[in-house]
Amino acid sequence: MLQSGLNIKSLKQNVRTVESMDEAEVAACIAAVFAFMESEAQAQAVELQSEDCGSGNWQKIARLEAAGIKKKRSVEGNLWRFSGLAVMVAFCLSLAAPSFADPYSSEPEQIAINKSSTPRFVPVQTASKHTYIKVGLLVRTNRVDIEALDGAEVRDARNGEVVASLPAQTQWTLNIGSSKSLSFTGKNNVDGAHIPDGQPISTISKVAYFPSAPRPELNKFQLPEQLKTDAAEGVSGYIVVPENDNKGNQVVAVNGKLYRGAVWLKPCSQDGATETSGITAINIVDLEDYLLSVLPSEMPANWPLEALKAQAVAARSYAVANIGKHSKDGYDLRATVDDQVYLGIANEHPKSNRAVAETEGIILKHQGKPVSAFFHSTSGGSTEVAENVWGSSVPYLRMVPDYDDLSPHFAWNRKFKVEDLERAFGPELGHLTSFMVISRTPSNRVRDALAVGTVGSRYVSGDSLRKLFKLPSTNFNVVCKENTYEFAGRGSGHGLGLSQWGARALAEHGYNAAQILTYYYKDVSVDYLAD
Repeated sequence: MLQSGLNIKSLKQNVRTVESMDEAEVAACIAAVFAFMESEAQAQAVELQSEDCGSGNWQKIARLEAAGIKKKRSVEGNLWRFSGLAVMVAFCLSLAAPSFADPYSSEPEQIAINKSSTPRFVPVQTASKHTYIKVGLLVRTNRVDIEALDGAEVRDARNGEVVASLPAQTQWTLNIGSSKSLSFTGKNNVDGAHIPDGQPISTISKVAYFPSAPRPELNKFQLPEQLKTDAAEGVSGYIVVPENDNKGNQVVAVNGKLYRGAVWLKPCSQDGATETSGITAINIVDLEDYLLSVLPSEMPANWPLEALKAQAVAARSYAVANIGKHSKDGYDLRATVDDQVYLGIANEHPKSNRAVAETEGIILKHQGKPVSAFFHSTSGGSTEVAENVWGSSVPYLRMVPDYDDLSPHFAWNRKFKVEDLERAFGPELGHLTSFMVISRTPSNRVRDALAVGTVGSRYVSGDSLRKLFKLPSTNFNVVCKENTYEFAGRGSGHGLGLSQWGARALAEHGYNAAQILTYYYKDVSVDYLAD
């Protein structure tokens, strides 16, 4: 165990190279680094208490610093969080233990090494205050554009070995060639690349990549071929690990959007096929950094702080509860409304950053387990219960009165011609003669409707109607006027869990984040993830 007075220089002098270490030594080394970081954090806490924070208030100041409200003490103290090593360690941990494991187990699990391929040093899981998740940005696309703003390393996802180094300010396109192999191609010849060793620009006018060995075509390089037999536990592809900028952040652009963390470029193939048919781009990012973009993407950043904090806790809880949801595709969550909207750094905002920082590590729990905290825009006067949406009960998703009447989505109206309904229902009905709602849920949402035609009839669920006609919700009435069916409804979304416009109203009337959350989610506790 390292003592708090030990510095980084002495640590480096006592660490041997990875090649000469076995798995236990690697795990011990990583655990020692984490212990050193924790001791440094405690030392900084003492300094804060002796300065302007007051006794016991250092954690709050640290959170305000993370939100950009208070000036940070030093950049160097935060570099380790965003280092390439931290990303690679987190990636290995996520592959070694995809489910929730006990990080405090007294007997570390033995990791088997695949002797037929390059050895993979996978450390045992260690206690860490950071949770890394994998977010699917692009799924099965034919090309991915990558921009290395501060430079980046391309690493083999199977073993972490460096395949290539991308200079700063260069743009690349990952393509699938005619032979179904992957290659990086520079989008521009020089593109602001750093010039190594003071070489004159005339000698490298067509160079955007500086390999360790000469290549015939320097503006394009082929990635090493990966055989399926070499991929352990489904791990394949390449990880782009960006360098730190001068603020201690790691950023990389994917198809023109900036993201924190690293990007895993995972080749995909059709079922039973051996050739690459697409690329999935996955962002490996710290959970708290992920939320910096999710929060303002899901709720306007100029809303009341307590509403933003409630949304931050709900989004964090949903993310944790759904880790591994898309594991068959290599990631945890999608960056769309299928899970939570995630648009990268461009959407971050100081006020929503503050809400994330002040709720850092806090989630909702039901019987000690993370809650999949669903949320929606507007309920239309009352939230819904899960059994009326999914057919099965979720104990913490119950029906409560809502206060969202100021929402622009509270009332809506849609009109469709009879021909539009006939086309949607199919030819088996013939010409539509009548269409009516025949049953509703206790919250007034449509459970079933009946369509009657000249040939036959058909029962249609409210959820199916919502999808067929892209209605905002299932809370509506139907009236026929002059060969036109008019849908007049309320609310937007599935109606489960937190109502965002309702949360805003409660926050404006003095309710804090915890009160808002425990109103919309029943029988839950607001607790720290680490506990």
